[in-house]
Amino acid sequence: MKLPTLWIAAAFAAGIGVSSRWAASPKICFAAASIAILLAGILLWRQLVAAAWVLALTCWTALGALAFGVERSAVPANHVTRLISSATGALPLDTSEPLRWRGRLREDPMTLPWGHRYEIELEEVEAAGTPIAVRGGLRANLYGGGKVVEAPPGLRAGDRVEALVRARPPRNFLDPGAFDLQGFLARQNVDLIGSLRSADLLSLVDRPSPTLLQRLARARGDMLARLDSLFAGQHEQKALLRAMLLGDRSFVEHDRVVAVDFRNPPPNIATNVSGDANQSASSAAVTDISAHKAVIENFLSAITNKTPLACDGAEGRRSLALVEAIYRAAKQPERAIIL
Repeated sequence: MKLPTLWIAAAFAAGIGVSSRWAASPKICFAAASIAILLAGILLWRQLVAAAWVLALTCWTALGALAFGVERSAVPANHVTRLISSATGALPLDTSEPLRWRGRLREDPMTLPWGHRYEIELEEVEAAGTPIAVRGGLRANLYGGGKVVEAPPGLRAGDRVEALVRARPPRNFLDPGAFDLQGFLARQNVDLIGSLRSADLLSLVDRPSPTLLQRLARARGDMLARLDSLFAGQHEQKALLRAMLLGDRSFVEHDRVVAVDFRNPPPNIATNVSGDANQSASSAAVTDISAHKAVIENFLSAITNKTPLACDGAEGRRSLALVEAIYRAAKQPERAIIL
């Protein structure tokens, strides 16, 4: 039973591969699949099994191309992800340099302990002096370092703004055990992220009439601001109420890695859901960094003083083998894993 399934999967994958290389209309793929399965049925009725099997595989190939075409057509041609990934398109975007992104705010600017956040529904980008119509979502963060910076005043959901920022698609850095930032933001329709170097790089373009969704976003923003004023300085309580009452998760997202000076750690190194300094990208709190400090100091000493490593490559491989064995045992509890 495995052999027919293998051939079907191979034919379906071949259709996807062919369609990704040479784009075909979904209508043509659907017509080809329909004709192939009809002819296969006729040949099977006439006892021509081999020929029917070949046409059936042809049908699966056409279905693979159809699936790829439908998935691709669901993403607009001017979507930022397609423009950035396009190597041969007429207007591919180069995000290695800051660009002028224009669009409408999806919600009111959000004030967080580290600065401000802006969610922009993109409409246009200016590249090499040429305006290009685009679609997608941009999350622009305005960090304040040790203090909260002043944001452009009066911005509300629905306002059209322009941001001069170097935006890029979110990355997971190929770490399967880390937080899936890329998938998390994709579920929120955030396709690009970037950091504003200054509040002056975000400007108001105009204030068109807000849509119904944007009016609701403004009402939600008013309630969030009210909670902030009622629980000023009480970050934990404020974060909990924002999440429970309004579904806000900004205080518990881990999309920023803040450097920690392991040689001179501050006394309040522990973090919490309020997003204070030294936030970890993969855990909700950092309560004890003594072990991390010892490992890093030992590594620096090995480089500068030629001292032996406390954990060399062989020990690292043994630790990795143990972790992989734990994963395998969790997936196959009935099987004994021998190291």
